[in-house]
Amino acid sequence: VTAGTNSTILGGTGNNHDAGTQNLIGGGSTNHVTTGTNSSILGGSANTHAAGSQNLIGGGASNTVTNGTNSTILGGLSNTHSAGTENLIGGGTTNTISAGNYSSIVGGQGNTHTAGTHDVIGGGQSNTITAGTHNFIGGGFTNSIDNGAHNFIGSGTLNSIGNANDATIGG
Repeated sequence: VTAGTNSTILGGTGNNHDAGTQNLIGGGSTNHVTTGTNSSILGGSANTHAAGSQNLIGGGASNTVTNGTNSTILGGLSNTHSAGTENLIGGGTTNTISAGNYSSIVGGQGNTHTAGTHDVIGGGQSNTITAGTHNFIGGGFTNSIDNGAHNFIGSGTLNSIGNANDATIGG
């Protein structure tokens, strides 16, 4: 712990805490807290908490929280949470939540949530929710919901819902 207040590194190798208050690195290797408050990296390797408060990185590798509050990346590889409140990335690879609240990307690869609330991307690859509320993409490839409420894409390829409400595409 190079700076900060009431922060702890319990174990591991090459872990670093630069600044912040009441943060924890549980173990792993080369994990890094640059700043923030009441946040934790439990393990894994090369995970970074750059800002925000009450966030958690459970493990995995090269996962990053750049900002936000009460959000979690459980594991996976190269997942990023950059803004928002009470969001979850469960795992997978290169999934991103860049804004929004109360939303989840469970897994998959390259899925993105850029805005909206109470949305879920279950998995698949390159699926996107850009705005709206209470929307769901189960999986598939390159599916998108651009706005609206209570929309559902089960799976499939290149399915898109624009500014609609209560629309359903099975896949």
